Amino acid sequence: MVRPLKYLLDKKYEDTADIDLKSLPLDAIEGVSASSAKKLNAIGVNSIEDLAAKTVDELKDTAIGAKKLEKAIAYAKDIIAHANEPGIQEGIMPLEELLDKAYEKTPANELGALKINAIQGLSKTNATKIIKAGIATTIQELAQIDPTVLKDQGFSNYHANKFVDFAKMVMKHASEATAAPPSAAPEESAAPEEPAAPEEPTTPEEPAPPEEEWEKIEFKDKFDKDRAFKHIETIASTPRLVGSEGEQKAAKYIKEKFEQLGLDTVEEEFEFTDFAWKVLIRFFQGLKAGLIVIAFFLINPNSVSFLIGLILSVVVLILTFYTSIWARIFYKYQHAESKLVTIKKHKSKNIIAKIPAATSNEGAGCNVILFANYDSKSQTFSSLWRILFFYSILFISIAFPVGYISYYLFVQLGFTIDYNTVNVILLILAVIITAATIALIFNKTSNNSNGAIDNATGVGTLLELAEIHAKEPLENTNLTFVATGAGEMGLFGAISYFKAHESEFDKEDTYFISLKDLAQKGHLYIPGPVGFPPQLPCLEVENLYKKALKRRNIPLKEGSKTTIRVLSPWVFGAWNDDMIAVLRGFKGNRVGIGGHLRKLHIIHTKKDTIDQVDKEAIDIVGKVTAEVLKRLDLRARP
Repeated sequence: MVRPLKYLLDKKYEDTADIDLKSLPLDAIEGVSASSAKKLNAIGVNSIEDLAAKTVDELKDTAIGAKKLEKAIAYAKDIIAHANEPGIQEGIMPLEELLDKAYEKTPANELGALKINAIQGLSKTNATKIIKAGIATTIQELAQIDPTVLKDQGFSNYHANKFVDFAKMVMKHASEATAAPPSAAPEESAAPEEPAAPEEPTTPEEPAPPEEEWEKIEFKDKFDKDRAFKHIETIASTPRLVGSEGEQKAAKYIKEKFEQLGLDTVEEEFEFTDFAWKVLIRFFQGLKAGLIVIAFFLINPNSVSFLIGLILSVVVLILTFYTSIWARIFYKYQHAESKLVTIKKHKSKNIIAKIPAATSNEGAGCNVILFANYDSKSQTFSSLWRILFFYSILFISIAFPVGYISYYLFVQLGFTIDYNTVNVILLILAVIITAATIALIFNKTSNNSNGAIDNATGVGTLLELAEIHAKEPLENTNLTFVATGAGEMGLFGAISYFKAHESEFDKEDTYFISLKDLAQKGHLYIPGPVGFPPQLPCLEVENLYKKALKRRNIPLKEGSKTTIRVLSPWVFGAWNDDMIAVLRGFKGNRVGIGGHLRKLHIIHTKKDTIDQVDKEAIDIVGKVTAEVLKRLDLRARP
């Protein structure tokens, strides 16, 4: 007997005729991703029939996990059996393909009483939906329902049938395993010496769900801050502006380190122009300042010009929020050019290394992609001044139209408002926004910063995390380490990575974590909503960081330099790799160490050198992040 055909194929191929099964592409097999299919294609395995004729040993050079290959080959063989013998008798699938990994070892007499979320592929959200609707709570109950009941709850025909079928197959396993073996002698079966105590299958003790297990597990810290610091020292030994020799040396160093760990490492080159940050940003900044100045001269509430000024100030407000997250503009205008001004084309590269999950099957488990940009830059004004300029513009862009409207309403309601006082206040605001805008427009970028804090610290932490997981891969989680280029020039490394790989990831089980600015021991910094309208980062990961800190007895309150707290501010004006993930609808977070807020005055200056880095900050972020990865792995579906 073979597995049911409908669960061997990706659902988009479920209507394939038997005669065409052998020639289907490899990613038609359920659980075989497009990236794995490409790796197999590269060694001449191009069809399901090709794969069925292979062994795991013959495919070991593909860098695909042995467990994944084993499952893919088994599925391929069953598909070929269906093709050769249409209508072949179908059997039940192995228990490990029906249940989440946390429940595979459940005793047979307890299978039926497992909660329905133990079914592989049935998410917590959908399980809760079924339970709240009163349809089923346990696998035994799910096996007894008609799939149309799930369809009425909004489940697709495929998933409704799949979940019920999986429950039925689990109960079949339970039935076969608990069936009494035939007796050796009739008289013994008729009068057994010692009847077994009756079992109570209706109230078995269910294995604790993964969430409860996480609280009890003791994590062994293997993150080595000294190794990480050596990486930081090497990378921060020279400035690394895009296109510079320092940038190329850093990229070479990172690639060599990944390869020394035996990781599957690739370089992905990309191009971009400076149109977005050289032209568009300055254009919008200048436009806002110009509109504010014009609006100021139209303040007289007793003239038609006031209405024009009010409209202009509202336009400034809209432009401010629209341009609050430049990542959107960088994504859209990566390759844009102009006939009016000279635009330069730039090249950089991402260095990508992968560590497949140790035991999970392709398409199951989860994916975590860790980012850290390795380039650096210096500017006329430090990050501290740039943030002050930006928030000045933001505040005034809100205050100006509010002031306009308030002044008009007070006058119409008969209040006596001193016109000169209002003029002076608005004049001060107009002068401040104009000065801040001019400063940002002329904030020249150059190659005079070694970028130790920003962001050699992130890269050093990334490399050490790669080393400890190369030695001990996570069980159910595929890790990808991406050292991004051109992060300081507009996130073009992260943008290029998403444009090349976004289709490979499921938004439900893929997490992006950006390591950035690990300056000194202080507050753990996890930024909150991104842009306007606000788009939330992954609260699930943020809570795991909080849980990891709590387990380590690290205080979360504000206070001395030795305390750590978790912050979630609304992010405006800056840009970081995680923003691309969040804006593209993925689960993304940026993690830094909050002491970097006290270092803003040196970031993007020549003072950002290795002596500014606190090794203890690296240690905290590295160990806590390693624990968060483990916690994600424990909840990942195999």
